[in-house]
Amino acid sequence: MDAEEIYQALRKADQKTSYGYIYRLMREFDKDHDGEINFKEFKLMFLHIQNDTFDDYNSDDEVALYKKNYKEPKQF
Repeated sequence: MDAEEIYQALRKADQKTSYGYIYRLMREFDKDHDGEINFKEFKLMFLHIQNDTFDDYNSDDEVALYKKNYKEPKQF
């Protein structure tokens, strides 16, 4: 799953989210830095979402870091 797919899935599940939160998830859990979350990474990410282990934020620094390190989905 790429960042946009994760964003859409969380929105459809009625989860409060933002692109900043998605950037943070990608930074934390995309361990191979390919711009996508594989199944192993997804399992870890989902546990953190369920437990809400970090705050949602949408800082300009976080967005810039994501854009620098990952391929940007078409919709961003």
